[in-house]
Amino acid sequence: MKKFEEPTKKLFEEFKKGNYKPVISTHVVAELEMGAPQYVKDNLEKLNYEKIILSEEMINLSEKYMDAEIVSEKYYDDALHIAIATYRCWCISELEL
Repeated sequence: MKKFEEPTKKLFEEFKKGNYKPVISTHVVAELEMGAPQYVKDNLEKLNYEKIILSEEMINLSEKYMDAEIVSEKYYDDALHIAIATYRCWCISELEL
């Protein structure tokens, strides 16, 4: 979408400067490979990003979100994105203790 073009460019510039570190799950990579425009795939290849491997714990957490009706089954992918981020943040906080 055109409205995201400028903010996306700015974010990628911040990544290139090293101000932020991109973190992308294997789930996002798979989504992009299935339908993203080629320029998006090309930009992804240029990034030095940390890849998060989808785990059973993440899938289970997304299913708990749906069971609790926090996210409907219609939006399973969104529930999975949230679960991946939540699980990763939890793991980081555990390491800091």
